[in-house]
Amino acid sequence: MAWFTLAATQCYNVKRSDDYYVSKRNIGSVITVYVGDVTEHLGELARQHDPMATLIDQNNCVDLDSGTYYTSIGDVGSLVNFALVLRQATHITYARPVQWSDQVKGSSKMQAWTEDYLSVFANNKVIINFDIKLTDDKDTMLQLEEPRKVSGPQLWISGCSITHGTGVTVNQRYGQLLADQLDLPVSFLAQPGSSLTWQADQILRSDIRAGDTVIWGLTSHQRFPYFKNNKITHVTPLTYDRDPAFKHRVDIAFLDSEQLIYQAVVEIHQVINFCRVAGARLILAQLLGRGLEKYLHHYSEYLMLTDQHGRNLDDMFLDLGSDHSHPGPGMHQWYCEQILNKYKESK
Repeated sequence: MAWFTLAATQCYNVKRSDDYYVSKRNIGSVITVYVGDVTEHLGELARQHDPMATLIDQNNCVDLDSGTYYTSIGDVGSLVNFALVLRQATHITYARPVQWSDQVKGSSKMQAWTEDYLSVFANNKVIINFDIKLTDDKDTMLQLEEPRKVSGPQLWISGCSITHGTGVTVNQRYGQLLADQLDLPVSFLAQPGSSLTWQADQILRSDIRAGDTVIWGLTSHQRFPYFKNNKITHVTPLTYDRDPAFKHRVDIAFLDSEQLIYQAVVEIHQVINFCRVAGARLILAQLLGRGLEKYLHHYSEYLMLTDQHGRNLDDMFLDLGSDHSHPGPGMHQWYCEQILNKYKESK
């Protein structure tokens, strides 16, 4: 049957009713529908449940009465009619055949479209023998670096490798120094190379409450998260040096696009609004990158800390960490002092 050559939006002469095909007289009806292939095997399965089971085709798919039915996309003639049947059904059973009648080289268009529609209706109907395929991707996408530590006030520290503490010990990073000075528990929402997009998401989905303090170590806006094969890659200019093949995935010119400025400004303002509404104190400490100060300098939450010593690697930080490219303990102490002063001012 050549049903699959029809456009997905094609419909036979089916009269629309005011409630989109489903007649009010069907309210309260119990309509059981077996769906599968065009073969007689589907009918046999349905009749095992109810000897009076009836085939639904394009001529009788409107205003179904209570009873047991069986059908396939091939029987009803179009995807629109198939959706109509599924909307009317109160009970749906998926009778997947061992091999589909249109199967070619292991692939069936009827199976693909049948399961595509069932995956939609499975969100608000119970469909026997069919489950929406679960994926591990969501867990990777939504993973938070650290949870809330206490029920009372605490610190949240978000940022990139500087905030993470690359090149120093965990107790030397400015976030931990702040926590020690303020005698507050702290959760770190930081990863090396991470973008403002990733950092903002971590803040916005964390359990931040009134009385908490959020320190966001802002990084360069010229970064973005890239998700593929259930893995997040933090894309920076260095990504292209480490993996030259990456240039075939994303044009490096995108790092210098106005799109990333737009995203950064929007995301930072989302966090500002979130913290204000939540009653949490926020300090936006610019640790890397230039350009965002034009959009943020008038906010009381903003603190410019980058490029205050030099411009080259050997002079932009007071000292270097063990990796010889990130700030060392002395620079982290300076960050802590500047942020602590800002904290006291805003108290």
